[in-house]
Amino acid sequence: MSTLTRRSYHHGDLRAELVRVAGEILDQGGVSALTLREVARRAGVSHSAPYRHFADREALLAEVVGHGFAQLGASLREAAPEGGSAVAQAYLRFAIARPRGYRLMFAGEVSPARRAGLPAQADLVLCVLAQSVPDLGDVEHTRRAATAAWSLLHGLVLLLIDGYFGPVSDEADAGRLAREVVDIVRFAVKPAAAA
Repeated sequence: MSTLTRRSYHHGDLRAELVRVAGEILDQGGVSALTLREVARRAGVSHSAPYRHFADREALLAEVVGHGFAQLGASLREAAPEGGSAVAQAYLRFAIARPRGYRLMFAGEVSPARRAGLPAQADLVLCVLAQSVPDLGDVEHTRRAATAAWSLLHGLVLLLIDGYFGPVSDEADAGRLAREVVDIVRFAVKPAAAA
């Protein structure tokens, strides 16, 4: 048995391993560093092995984005029982821990055709956010409040990542900032009754 065959055999789920390695490369060097050849090299498989799972680099990027949304959703669901402030802090922690991956999730690196499944994944994140705002008695208004909260968090993340508020010393600092911002801005205001 060749070395490459032996090395590739231990992965079991090579597709998942390739996505994991691609995420590491992305976190370390950004999108430009992510090539199928480099993913294969770091995964310890032949340079042609990724093509059995992904047609091209963009297909791998789309999978990394989908995996990112799944991880974000899981982080938010874990924090949900503690309430809206904890969910906001979990959102910031997720994004600050992997800024390049976070940017890829929302950037246009992946074509619309390959992003077909992303609205459903994003909707799962929005649902967790909607569950973390107070019950407004109206499903649509609650959803709009969650959309406003997500918009605020997304903007805050980008400002933090880009250094507009200076360096964020650690996760606790980012969490404190998220809590303060979310506590100051109240989205759960019912619309005024029509006159």
